[in-house]
Amino acid sequence: MGNHRVTPLVSVYHRIQVKRPETQKQQTKIIPIGGTKKMLNKIIVNDIQIIGSSVDGTVIVTAVRPGKRYVDGKATDEIDHYKYDVVLPNNGFEKITVKVKGNPLITKEQLAQKNGAIKVKFKGLAGRFYRNDAGIYILSASAESVEVVN
Repeated sequence: MGNHRVTPLVSVYHRIQVKRPETQKQQTKIIPIGGTKKMLNKIIVNDIQIIGSSVDGTVIVTAVRPGKRYVDGKATDEIDHYKYDVVLPNNGFEKITVKVKGNPLITKEQLAQKNGAIKVKFKGLAGRFYRNDAGIYILSASAESVEVVN
């Protein structure tokens, strides 16, 4: 496989602690490194950067939820993908959501049987950053398919 330099996801942004008066809680803000919002939206993060390792690509699914189709920025009643909430053991146990089109591969019952954690691999995993209404940059990840790993 050779020596590959893995650029971890955390290298794309910095987390800074914002000190508040003692009457308020400390708050973490994510500040992008260089560039504008438009530039950050064009960066595609690959599977190795998201997962944190090229060794096996295994992540842990903790929940599966239906995802609604959006038309002109508004949600419809149609379900066109499923959202897999995952933990990334090779990337500091970060939590992300990965969208996959089609029917869910894992049911709530299967998750319950496995104590709420099933190991999987994603095919075609990639992500982009977007900025939410609070001005925080968040990773939006999607994959072509998902496969359960024994």
